[in-house]
Amino acid sequence: MAKKKRRKPATAHTQRAKPIDPRIRQARVTADGAGALTGDVLVALSVAELPGVGEVWFHETLVPYMLLLDARDDERRAVQALARAQKSRKPRADGKVGITDSRAIVEAQRLGTLTCILSMASIEAFAAEVLPEDAAYEPTKGRSAGKALDRDGIQWLTVEERFGDALPAVLGVPSIKQQQAIWAPFKRALAIRNAAIHPSNADLHSMGRINPKRLSSRILAGEFVGVSAMAQAVMEHFAPGYVANLDSR
Repeated sequence: MAKKKRRKPATAHTQRAKPIDPRIRQARVTADGAGALTGDVLVALSVAELPGVGEVWFHETLVPYMLLLDARDDERRAVQALARAQKSRKPRADGKVGITDSRAIVEAQRLGTLTCILSMASIEAFAAEVLPEDAAYEPTKGRSAGKALDRDGIQWLTVEERFGDALPAVLGVPSIKQQQAIWAPFKRALAIRNAAIHPSNADLHSMGRINPKRLSSRILAGEFVGVSAMAQAVMEHFAPGYVANLDSR
């Protein structure tokens, strides 16, 4: 048996010449419905056990796109809620300004936070979809510097390194770090997500004083606006047509 040639890991300085085909799950479309065509993306037919029913067959959802749709909707509603909250400003007896529509401000915080969590989740799911099975990458800095990482190892990198360095190197495309229209909202979304699910002790106990890093401060400042568009831009950057084809259906 011929020995399998080992693939040389990609680095930030040695990129592949061709990006991978943006189509995923190359299911063969046949008359018996083995796959469903959605734009240029083929979605495989899946089977699962339905409690009380048994075996059922269905066309599997593209998780990155599903999460993106939810992020878009939450962002739209968060913007509306924040606008209502801002309109409810009234001077208080102590001379300070208060927001009287508590329902609107809580809704803005909830939906704005979900927008960022879902947007980051959508691109992380997308990265898992587009990374080829034989992906290899060797970081040049950080805790994994000099180590040859396979597909699973790449997915354990920090979010910033995964999207800013590893994916560009593996897929042979420029880094999104060079595109501020993508990288700036990417960083904002990551900061809000982290403030929500990994809050620091200082941020948790900063009520009653100005703290721009606190989750509620970031939402009130509208830092979540444009985050779902960022998620779409990330997908289109690494796999042109991925979202556009799905949106056109």
